Amino acid sequence: MKNLEAPDQYRALAGLGLAREQLGEVRAALAAYDAVASKSPDTTLRDWARGRAAAIRAQGQPSKPATGGEKRS
Repeated sequence: MKNLEAPDQYRALAGLGLAREQLGEVRAALAAYDAVASKSPDTTLRDWARGRAAAIRAQGQPSKPATGGEKRS
């Protein structure tokens, strides 16, 4: 993501958070959302990420480990 402008980087990170959330990788989703919420220059995106993180935390979902190299059979 080095060649992307900051707003694009955070939109991509928000998308990664959504993907991780859909996969049930809650800790990884929260990490992405928290990064967007704390560092994005886009206030609308920051607010959205805060809302997603709050919704996940309110559900109290059990989380799967945030491993990238999970083997599938």
